[in-house]
Amino acid sequence: MIQEFRVSNFLSFRDETVLSFEPVGDGRRGKAPKKGKDHLVCKVNDKIELLRLAVFYGANASGKTNILKAINFLVLFCKKREAKANAPTGVTPFMLNSITRNQPSKFNIRFFVDGVRYWYSLEIDPRQVISEALYVYKNNSPQPTSVFKRAQNSIEFNASENTISATAKELLQLHCLSNLPFFASKARVNIQLNYVDPVMKFFEDSFMDSEIENDILFTAAEQFVSTTPDVKDHILAFLKEADFNISGITSQKEEVLIPEGLRNAILSDSSTPAPVKEQLKEKASFNRIKTMFTHKVNNNGIIEEYEFSSQEQSLGTRRIFGLESYLYFMEETDNVAILDEIDSSLHPDLVDFVLSKFARYRNSESQLIITTHYTGLLDNSDLRDDCFWITEKDKTGASSIRSVGKIKDARLASKEKGYRRGKLGGTPDIKKETEGIFDFVEGKELSLFDV
Repeated sequence: MIQEFRVSNFLSFRDETVLSFEPVGDGRRGKAPKKGKDHLVCKVNDKIELLRLAVFYGANASGKTNILKAINFLVLFCKKREAKANAPTGVTPFMLNSITRNQPSKFNIRFFVDGVRYWYSLEIDPRQVISEALYVYKNNSPQPTSVFKRAQNSIEFNASENTISATAKELLQLHCLSNLPFFASKARVNIQLNYVDPVMKFFEDSFMDSEIENDILFTAAEQFVSTTPDVKDHILAFLKEADFNISGITSQKEEVLIPEGLRNAILSDSSTPAPVKEQLKEKASFNRIKTMFTHKVNNNGIIEEYEFSSQEQSLGTRRIFGLESYLYFMEETDNVAILDEIDSSLHPDLVDFVLSKFARYRNSESQLIITTHYTGLLDNSDLRDDCFWITEKDKTGASSIRSVGKIKDARLASKEKGYRRGKLGGTPDIKKETEGIFDFVEGKELSLFDV
């Protein structure tokens, strides 16, 4: 589980920004006390509890999506294993400043794996890794112990934590490319390193594919449901509870021919990987999952069922099918999920329903990080104030975030009304039109299209 994430000089975040999953008090100012165990709080050891949810609000272009991108960049970079020489790292610094655009970006993440706390830091610019380090908090000590430190391509190991032969050190140095993380070098050298292996596994296995600006949920859900009967039963039960008239889901593989023009274009593109070209030469088609939905209706007292393809479903149906499958998998695996605009194409009551279900997951270490414009969640009695975050952007174009749980004047009867009235910040500064701009001429209302 993530305890804390820090980022600076990345996209719209110029100054250091801190996202903490540590609870703030009881997290329920202005709401009725929680009866029984609060399942949004997970106890990771005798001293530390962590929140399982972070919800970001803010005006458009305030930085909500960028905080998700920051976490996602760090995870994907730590999983990266291959790169061409001199290829860019992919990091983008804060570009609205002549100084920061030439400085490195910095990332820090503290997290728990099997009850052990780690701290990983990364300093990186568009060309190379500047520095990298891993620490462990042994026996819940408040002071971290160094595991390794890297300055560009030079790596130092803590000999008290790992005994490494001269040959292994040389190999690790040799494979430590300037535009890749140390973990890529470790993956090429067949040795075990205390505390490094569980951290690599954390980045590789604990984060689900993130949905940021791309709709991945429905396609992923089709694959998941087609291979896991329990998921299909869960989704059907959920759809019935959520008032969808879907009574059945069937999945089957179908072969799809690739148009000749598209196939030739892919083959002639120099950026197409060689294995893809070889596969296309052997077979001009691909397999995909075809999902059919059975709808049950009552026609004059007679129950009838009709089957439709996924393309014939509404955007809301496709969205909830993908979303609930995604969250079900996350719950089963205790993973971290990142979703941008979770309310997209969904009725507000469905958003409340889905997140209330998530908040009631028992004994779960899963964490959900989302953005939304649906303000009704602020008054959802199942959610905590310290799960909500406000993003804002100042006149210099720099984004910042703050927890609703720490806003002193947030003791509002309705957080939603307070937010919409600007009491919590994070709302657009919409310039009102000058009064009288739409006047009447002798009783006739002017049209916008009148000349």
